[in-house]
Amino acid sequence: MKSTMFQIILIGTMLFAVSGSATTSDPEVYESTDIKVIRSWQKFSFKSHLFNCQFSPCCSEYAINVIQSHDFVIGSLLAVNRIVACNPLARYCYDQDANGYLIDNPGYSDFLDRNITIKPVNTFEKLEYGVIISPGVRKLISGRWSDFAVTTSIIGVGTLLGEKRLERGEFVHGSFTLSVVGLIYIADMVWSFEHIKKNKREF
Repeated sequence: MKSTMFQIILIGTMLFAVSGSATTSDPEVYESTDIKVIRSWQKFSFKSHLFNCQFSPCCSEYAINVIQSHDFVIGSLLAVNRIVACNPLARYCYDQDANGYLIDNPGYSDFLDRNITIKPVNTFEKLEYGVIISPGVRKLISGRWSDFAVTTSIIGVGTLLGEKRLERGEFVHGSFTLSVVGLIYIADMVWSFEHIKKNKREF
């Protein structure tokens, strides 16, 4: 199961790094800081069954990998997207390895392989990139229905809740809620874009 504490740590360090980016041009400082924070979290969480992750690699290790392979902001957004994917429904959507951990396979689903026959390639590309702005849709058509369900639920319910709080004059709570919704929406778009790039193929 995903941990709310780890989400807060990851989002907090991401905002810390982005807020300081205007005062320095050295991204390695923030990458190192973020990874150290995640490593510290791992030392604590790996000792407790309460925070065991259902994915392999686990969400915290995935966060380190994508931050190291991408720039800090993109890597952090991909990590946020993975945390959203680590939900109770994932066990009914993702394949499992020999040890029972879920495998985060970024490839196309059988549905796409069987049904996408659009030509020429540039027409298909326009269709693909147009889907990015629709929350969760890319996940749905790539077979990740659990990610689609949770992503759209969080965005939909979170937006309504945030707006209600603002209407009641709860500016801090409403703004925070809408900020989290916005972060998850941006993370979904970034994942969709990266998923398309990684799975680009010729027809």
